[in-house]
Amino acid sequence: SIYRLGMIYYERRDIDKAIYYFTQAANQNHSNSLYQLGIIYSDNIYKPVDIMKAINYFRQAANQNDNLAFLKLGQIYYEGKYVDRNIKKAIYFFTKADCYYNQNVLIELGLIYYFGEYFPRDINKAIYYFTKAALQNNSSAQFMLGNIYYKDNDIKRDIKIALSYYTLAANQKNSEALYKLGIIYFKGKYVNQDIKKAIDYLNQAAIQNNRDAQYKLGSIYFEGLYVKYDIDLAIKYFKSVSHLNQYAKNNLGIIYKTGKGVESNLNDSIYYFKEAIKQFGDSVAMFNLAHIYFYEEAGFLDLDEAIKLLVQSSKQYIPYSFDLLCLSVLKKFDSPKKSNLQQFFINIDKESGLSIADRVIERIEVCNFKEENNYLVKFNDLMNINLVYYDNKIDNMTEKKKIEFNDPRPELNLFFYEGLGFDLL
Repeated sequence: SIYRLGMIYYERRDIDKAIYYFTQAANQNHSNSLYQLGIIYSDNIYKPVDIMKAINYFRQAANQNDNLAFLKLGQIYYEGKYVDRNIKKAIYFFTKADCYYNQNVLIELGLIYYFGEYFPRDINKAIYYFTKAALQNNSSAQFMLGNIYYKDNDIKRDIKIALSYYTLAANQKNSEALYKLGIIYFKGKYVNQDIKKAIDYLNQAAIQNNRDAQYKLGSIYFEGLYVKYDIDLAIKYFKSVSHLNQYAKNNLGIIYKTGKGVESNLNDSIYYFKEAIKQFGDSVAMFNLAHIYFYEEAGFLDLDEAIKLLVQSSKQYIPYSFDLLCLSVLKKFDSPKKSNLQQFFINIDKESGLSIADRVIERIEVCNFKEENNYLVKFNDLMNINLVYYDNKIDNMTEKKKIEFNDPRPELNLFFYEGLGFDLL
């Protein structure tokens, strides 16, 4: 047939001859030929895109109930690359097609109703389309259904259903589902905590380069909560994700600064803090780097840079930043005049400098930091502060240390052994 001749030349990449034969067949309302002409003028491979011509061919094919033509028209209006985006038209063409066997379209429809960016959110329609795709073993749809039943404001939480969908997706190596299951079993909020199972799921996700899983594993081994502290594994996972994750960069800086389980290396520490600042503007890394400069931990003092960094971290309300800023000012100026200090901070930050200077002066006066003993007390209090991220929380102490600091003995035992003043030794 004429259409088959067109396909022969199309596969040989003789596009002009292919177009000739497709056009001959299209003039006889041959739907496959109309569709192929639409593809040629829309895919930007053999011919420059002529989207109006492509749409015209797709519409003619769609008029003959060509499902693929409906899908292409839906995609054109959904993507909005060559025409103005029109979600209503996209949905119209998607639903006109026999799309129930096209998983990608089902997911797109599900996402449209799930996010409610173009229409009022409709969680039931989202579930409907995701379920159609999930029944075809689409792991992305299964993952989305897991999310809906795990935590969605418009539907009652159902952990059993959520876990079943997450597990279906995880069985197909969906890294997001593997990560989610790992977190669920690690936290043990809605299921019995199972650290072994959690680590297994997180490892499977990490092997597939799931960045969240890699960072979580780094945090787990860095903190040593529920597992044996393993600084080598912590470094491995933090490094694997550090180019995309400011928390990992900052934590690597702390690891090489403190040298717990690894040789201390202030050059590496400074490098990671600087990278976290340069790449992400990380305010925790700013505090940690300023701390090194103030306490001369790398063998040199740099108060000007420390103050600049602390101004920024203080504006983000990073713990301990403002007090260290006050000490840095006193270390630099001893007894600074108010006008000089105001101008100094204005030179650092034109917008906020004046108010920062006034707050610093007030803090110094209220806490009487000019008095040597008060200064030294605060100096010593801040000396061992190393701010790290545990997940996305900022702290100077691991959860494990917090637990260890709390005496686990019941109050009765505390009273019996200590309240009576007995010396057991």
